[in-house]
Amino acid sequence: MNPQLHPAPSCPHAAASAGGSDSGQGPAPTTQGGATHCHLLSTLKGRNLALLCDDPAQPDALLAYRAAIDLGAHVALVRPRFGEGEQTDPLPETARMLGRLYDGIVCVAVPGDLVERLRPLAGIPVLDDAAICGRSPAAPGCACCAAHGAPSDEQRLELWQAALVQSLG
Repeated sequence: MNPQLHPAPSCPHAAASAGGSDSGQGPAPTTQGGATHCHLLSTLKGRNLALLCDDPAQPDALLAYRAAIDLGAHVALVRPRFGEGEQTDPLPETARMLGRLYDGIVCVAVPGDLVERLRPLAGIPVLDDAAICGRSPAAPGCACCAAHGAPSDEQRLELWQAALVQSLG
């Protein structure tokens, strides 16, 4: 696993500022850069997110998880197990329950039709990895991927953070 995908334990700028340059964190950041970075870390503080994903070891699931954690959110893994053989559709009841428990839902590798059905039923923001250039390194038809090539993990992490802040911040 790529160690860069794991969440940062705390704001390195705050640690460097508090401990001075001898803290092992490097030189203290400039006020503007450090303040912006540390402010971002608490943007979603106290928010609860559901990460709807079958395999949490997928790169996009790790990126979404890290983006949310870095922004201060609490993240719970929810595996989308909707039985096809059931007589009644479990999605409406499940969506309402998720809407009561969480402030937002992040879907990774969830079929688009399921995400579209989930959005109005949950009553909370639902983010989809396909909308964040996340389904594949170069998503077909994605203007940003076509123009700039496949985004790096760091760029995709920034895309996740921006989407989370825009939807939930």
